[in-house]
Amino acid sequence: MSLYDRRHIYAICLGDSHIKIFSKIDRDRSIPGMYFETIAVPGATARGLLNPNSRTDALQIFRRRIESAKPWQYLFFQLGEVDCGFLIWYCAQKYKISIKDALETSILNYCNFLEWIRARNFDNIYILSVPLPTIPDGVNWGEVANARREVKASQLERTALTLEYNDRLKQECEKRGFCFIDITSEQLNPETQIIDTRFVNSDILDHHLNPIAYSVSIVKILKNL
Repeated sequence: MSLYDRRHIYAICLGDSHIKIFSKIDRDRSIPGMYFETIAVPGATARGLLNPNSRTDALQIFRRRIESAKPWQYLFFQLGEVDCGFLIWYCAQKYKISIKDALETSILNYCNFLEWIRARNFDNIYILSVPLPTIPDGVNWGEVANARREVKASQLERTALTLEYNDRLKQECEKRGFCFIDITSEQLNPETQIIDTRFVNSDILDHHLNPIAYSVSIVKILKNL
């Protein structure tokens, strides 16, 4: 086989700060033939994807990269952690609406954004499930925990909401023809009904998942696709 016969997949990974795990996967060359470019916007939300004036400017950042991408390239998206861990609860409190209605708005905004991308002739669109929350009850220090202190939902409640969010997101992806990738089920401890300790970061102030366990899990799932 000549060099010109070899095929590779170039994936552009867009999302909140949790998408940075693909930088490690790319750096480690964990999947031969796959290359990952990561566009991470810390604090980006699914709900805010249709808001051109959002604080994170995620919409414009993602749009600029997508507009310069090639239709044959793969697009991976991972958003919703901030929604499930904070924003849905906050919006329900602020606007006096149900958690379900706040969740549905987030899902709808997310999917409408994906429809805009597909209209630009991208066929390889993959949606990654939302990771489980790692911030335990009673922790109110650290940048992220401090920023979310207005929400009183327990870790168990935030976990249940994340699982519900992923179920709804999967349903919408299947209905609309997007490929949904479940990278979350393995994280759940069936006894405690919260995240398994092996996925928890050793730094209690870091709400991102343990990078080694998380990357191994993602690589295993992607290799089986």
